[in-house]
Amino acid sequence: MDEAANPPPLKLTPKYGYYPHWPQDGDDWVHPEDVALARSHFPSQRIWRRDEESGAYHTIRYGDLTLRVKSALWQEVAKPDYEIGDLVEVRTRLMRNEAHTGRVAEVQWDDYQGQVVYHIQENDRHLPNKYTSADLKPVDPAEGREFSRLPSDTPEATEGVDELTEGLPKDDKFGGPWV
Repeated sequence: MDEAANPPPLKLTPKYGYYPHWPQDGDDWVHPEDVALARSHFPSQRIWRRDEESGAYHTIRYGDLTLRVKSALWQEVAKPDYEIGDLVEVRTRLMRNEAHTGRVAEVQWDDYQGQVVYHIQENDRHLPNKYTSADLKPVDPAEGREFSRLPSDTPEATEGVDELTEGLPKDDKFGGPWV
């Protein structure tokens, strides 16, 4: 194969940006096979990742979505601190936020704030607020760790409890039904 005639796709450093407008002059900026999908996602403030060039088109990704587009109306932004699917904790920031732990569901550009904002999903529920990078902190996933709960009536589960509770007043209601 002659690389001069057919050079391999150019590998680019990922760039990030969004498409705030749909060009007035048609669909030529989107790969013909991707027009319907692009129309359902553009224009928007979603921040897409542009990884590579394949011919006349760039491959862009947003979570699991992949499109091939030309650079028309691309508004480049700095690399977001988090990507879709990242596990994060919402910081309370002196009680301005409620504490939550969830996954990044949306990464968007906020024109008013002039920065990236994130929408978080916690237990299949989208939180109503949007958060900045300062509101979030990464959570190390518990992959590869083994979690097990011992039955409370085994000697292994109660080992060391007597030493911890020695001298404390006894409470007959401890462990009983809620009143």
